[in-house]
Amino acid sequence: MGFNTVLMPPLFRPSSDGNIFLTADYDALHPAVGEGKTDEYLAVLAEAARARGLALHLDLVIDRLALDGTQAGHQPEWFRIAARDAGAPPDPRDPPEAPNIAEVRFDVEAVARAMTDWWAERLVAWTRLGISGFRCKRPDRIPAIVWQELMALTRQSAPGCVFLAWTPGMQLAEQERLAGLGFDAVFSSARWWDFRSPWLVEEHARQRRIAPSIAFPEAPFGERLASEYHGADEVQAACRRALWLAAFAGDGLLIPMGYEYAARRPLDAVHGDPTELDRLRQSTGIDLTNDIAEVNGWIAERNFACGHGALISLPGGGADASALVRTNLASPACSDDAFLLLANASLHRS
Repeated sequence: MGFNTVLMPPLFRPSSDGNIFLTADYDALHPAVGEGKTDEYLAVLAEAARARGLALHLDLVIDRLALDGTQAGHQPEWFRIAARDAGAPPDPRDPPEAPNIAEVRFDVEAVARAMTDWWAERLVAWTRLGISGFRCKRPDRIPAIVWQELMALTRQSAPGCVFLAWTPGMQLAEQERLAGLGFDAVFSSARWWDFRSPWLVEEHARQRRIAPSIAFPEAPFGERLASEYHGADEVQAACRRALWLAAFAGDGLLIPMGYEYAARRPLDAVHGDPTELDRLRQSTGIDLTNDIAEVNGWIAERNFACGHGALISLPGGGADASALVRTNLASPACSDDAFLLLANASLHRS
């Protein structure tokens, strides 16, 4: 389908409730993956990806661990038991929170220093095994100095290592604090655009000051786009529209596993297993692999200065249509290349 990277969620032994984003032991594999040491498995995966022309990235969660895990047991003074305000709604960016979360006490200088060293040693080891990048979850929960040191120490060993800040759901002020820390990209909220509102263009302009943005037609482990529509024709039209919007609005494209088959069921961070892809493939009868390949080919050929090209909304669109322009330079007047996207908010009116 024309991808250059595979992004994997954590494949380590999870907490007792099975949440893969809450690690109990970084040296042990998730039971569904197999037995053995994680380093050996990561090296095999990285080599398999490299043999197919793909980089291998990992999801990175460093602000919390499983309370019943090995590290929390060895250094309990480094952590506090997470407590969510009983009146606050659950965070849609993550699976439901379990009561066994150990949050890192980054507000304590000695703990922040120790955890920075611990994580830097681990990240350097992973890059030496062939991991070439990380999607950093909840970057706003980590002090700026910790990110700067982690990225600097990792890139000393692996100069091309990529750090992607997962920004959907973050407040504007939280995102702005990421500027200058060294992140290679942030993530667009284009998935939730209504094809009319001006906020997409406004967000693009703000994020351009931080880093290039990666867009996606649906969020990893989030609600599936196909579940919002009915009938094969409508689902295919919605998926293709979202795919081209993501390619157009972002400087890169992230596609969650199963989108290529217009899957309706979200990936499960607690109860998922390696047979899930086969079930997704057989569940809809829809195949978007050629569409994704076409979009990836277009991304590879377009002449955008990554992260610097402007996104502009043209006036005069009707109630059911928006017109967007992407230029290859930050100043439209100086650009010598541009693309026009006509976005139809309706799937039923031409």
